[in-house]
Amino acid sequence: MSALRQLVSQYGEDDQIQEALYFKDLLTGIRLYKVDLVILDWDFFNSDTLEMISFIKKIHPSIGFIILGMKEKNRIEASKMDINTFFLKSDSPAKLLTLIDSFRKENKCGIN
Repeated sequence: MSALRQLVSQYGEDDQIQEALYFKDLLTGIRLYKVDLVILDWDFFNSDTLEMISFIKKIHPSIGFIILGMKEKNRIEASKMDINTFFLKSDSPAKLLTLIDSFRKENKCGIN
């Protein structure tokens, strides 16, 4: 179990949490499950992160995104997209949980 999955699942919600290692798996998971939020590492798509997120948003416009990254310049790039938020990995896990909780409250849904 990944550290992120463990953190989110211990947060006390009854979320359905799925993990994907490859883009194909992510698309399959989005298609098979009612996905409300994708928490995605900035480097998941290598240098094509913004293009792939744009592609997913065209097919599934209601999906929210929290992008995890290490560089402030990536936050600036991500701000140009319709991404709910960008989380710097150097920030505290508590801040990430607060962001997830804010998404839950705004969308009145669970996280996938």
